[in-house]
Amino acid sequence: MSEETMRIAWLMSNLVAVLLLLGFIFRSNLARFLFCVLFLFASWRNASLAILHPDEYLNYANLTPVKQYARVMNHILRSNIRLYVTFIAGCQFLIGLLIGYKGILMKIIHSRWNPLRQS
Repeated sequence: MSEETMRIAWLMSNLVAVLLLLGFIFRSNLARFLFCVLFLFASWRNASLAILHPDEYLNYANLTPVKQYARVMNHILRSNIRLYVTFIAGCQFLIGLLIGYKGILMKIIHSRWNPLRQS
C-alpha cells in the first residue's frame, strides 16, 4: 500500500471516528447500532482472515504506524496467529453483542454489580 493510500485510509478512519462521536452526542441509538456493527464486522473479518489466511494477517504489521504493535504482530502473534487472533475476534464479537444489547441481561448485570446500589 502506498503512502498516499495509507494517508487516505487514515483520514477516512478518523472521519468515521468523528462521525461516530457526533452520533453519540446527537443520535445515541444510531451510534450504538453503528458501533455494534463495527465490532461484529471486525470480529468476522479478523476471525475469517486468521483462520483462512493467517499469513495474510501479518501484512497488517507493515501498515501500522506504531512500531511496537508491528513488533507484537511479527514476533508474538506470528507463532500461533490462529489462536491469538481468533481469541481477539471472539472478544470483539462479545463486545459487539454487549454494545447492541439493551435488554434483560444488561438489567441483571446492572442490578447485581452496581457498586452504588443500596442493600
